[in-house]
Amino acid sequence: MPNKMKRINCDCNIVEILKDLSIFSLNQIRKCSNTACQKQFATITFPSLLFNFKDEKISELQTLTDKYDRFEANEKHCTEDNCKGNIIYEKISNNMLFIAISCENESPIPNEIKNCQLGDIPNFLRIGEKLLYLRGTIGYYPPLLNTRAIGHYVGFAKRSNIYWEVS
Repeated sequence: MPNKMKRINCDCNIVEILKDLSIFSLNQIRKCSNTACQKQFATITFPSLLFNFKDEKISELQTLTDKYDRFEANEKHCTEDNCKGNIIYEKISNNMLFIAISCENESPIPNEIKNCQLGDIPNFLRIGEKLLYLRGTIGYYPPLLNTRAIGHYVGFAKRSNIYWEVS
């Protein structure tokens, strides 16, 4: 294969493809809520934000991201001697953010699609101090019932914050 090209298995989901390509869009930093604590925690990298939608709408993406962006775990305490602080989890975005959304479907019809209107997708998201413009989305269409197909991915690119184009 030519330089900088990598063959990947696309029979999996987008998160697995990002892992195969070693693309990570978030770093999770854990720290102690006690500013005097010297405890050092490891940084964890994630290929994407992963949301499981049940009744949420894509237009609520910023609200959901805010809840996920930074939180203090009151039930997880720092292990440093005499610290008594709580662990804070903070997500810091790289220059590109990938968001994977899984839709819970309680429909009696298998493979029923939970539809999303492209116009409902926000133009940007704020993650911490960064303002990220959403420029693309990939939709998955499951296979028809009683077929051996594996489904189909379709990409859409946002052009000038005005319209979506199939890519």
